Amino acid sequence: MDLETIKQTYKYLLIDSNSNEHYIFKTDRQISDFIRDTYELKLSHMYIKRNIMEKNEDILINGIIITNIW
Repeated sequence: MDLETIKQTYKYLLIDSNSNEHYIFKTDRQISDFIRDTYELKLSHMYIKRNIMEKNEDILINGIIITNIW
């Protein structure tokens, strides 16, 4: 696998500071679905995209940190 493929495949990092678990996602939609299903929190994929990709800010919600890897 070349570097560009890796960067496209592993884009976002989610860290649950409460349980010390971490997850890597490819899309903001995957994060939104995961948070809804696992933590019963509503966070739209557009909110994630705007804050992480466009504003270059990390998201912290209920001890869950979402950040851009690259």
